[in-house]
Amino acid sequence: MPQWIVDKGELTDFYEYVEQHVLYSIIVLRYSQADSTNSQTKTLEIMPNTLLTFIVSVSFSLMFHLGLTQCTVTLSDKFVICDYEDLPLPLASGLVVSGGTEPYSFYWDCFWQLYPGSSITMDEYDILDDPTSIHPTIINSAQGDTIHLHLSITDAELNTCEASILVITACFPTTLLGICEWATINPGESVALCTEVYTCIEPTSYSWTPSNSLDDPNIRFPIASPTENTLYTLTLTDPVGCSATSEMQVFLVTTGISEEYKSEFKVIQHSTDDNLELVFPYYGNWNIVVYNINGTIVKTGKADHPTQYTINLSSLHSGIYMVICKDPNGRIFKHKIMLQ
Repeated sequence: MPQWIVDKGELTDFYEYVEQHVLYSIIVLRYSQADSTNSQTKTLEIMPNTLLTFIVSVSFSLMFHLGLTQCTVTLSDKFVICDYEDLPLPLASGLVVSGGTEPYSFYWDCFWQLYPGSSITMDEYDILDDPTSIHPTIINSAQGDTIHLHLSITDAELNTCEASILVITACFPTTLLGICEWATINPGESVALCTEVYTCIEPTSYSWTPSNSLDDPNIRFPIASPTENTLYTLTLTDPVGCSATSEMQVFLVTTGISEEYKSEFKVIQHSTDDNLELVFPYYGNWNIVVYNINGTIVKTGKADHPTQYTINLSSLHSGIYMVICKDPNGRIFKHKIMLQ
């Protein structure tokens, strides 16, 4: 029995041939579905008065119109960049393509504008290394903003499918600045912990540890009442899941900080060497202690009766330190220094 294998582009010509040359025909459509390959075979059997039978088999990859269909594509809802400094990053899009006829061609497109009417814009060539790649790399983004990436896929039969993904860029990491790096209190006193936060996707959640000496560990400015030197760690998390940590040290001193001679106590940091010169407001036996940001003692000294003392800090790494000087009567003088 002869068979005609007809491409979809030849169907119209074939039906015209049947209409013109096969009279009094009886047309029967027979279907068979092959689930494993997601393909459909349609058999067109034509039985004219003559005993000649024509069978035409046409195979289709997806069900559309006469069994002809197009591809489908799915993407993740979003791709989050927590730190702009991490770029470039491969776009983890969760891309899944099914159906259609391989090979596929891909094209990612987008348009971002700082604000309506702004001349500051970006398109796919500014943001991606190759907009025609199945898995492009993000080379630029909009910090604190969202970019809509649109993907178009075309298969070998020129059928198309589309999907989109959001690229969200947060503003982490966050750091502690200024007076929030540490505080000094007397026993029984309290102090508000603080952080200068720069985030761009609100609201931000807060979590301070250890929490046992705090009135509320889940607010931005909790009240701390430690009974010993304590390093508090703050973890911030924004709504898209980005997080960062910062620290604040609370020092506990056994006697009050002297205000009477505060203006006369001087710390001179020489830029040409690693020596720190201390100028005391009066004679006395001075105990000098240097703490690092974790509250650990890293240097000590003792000045017997002078009004000036030099301590060498060459063994210390770059960072922030606190110098605390105490006289025999328990007066405390403190000063913060930065080593480059």
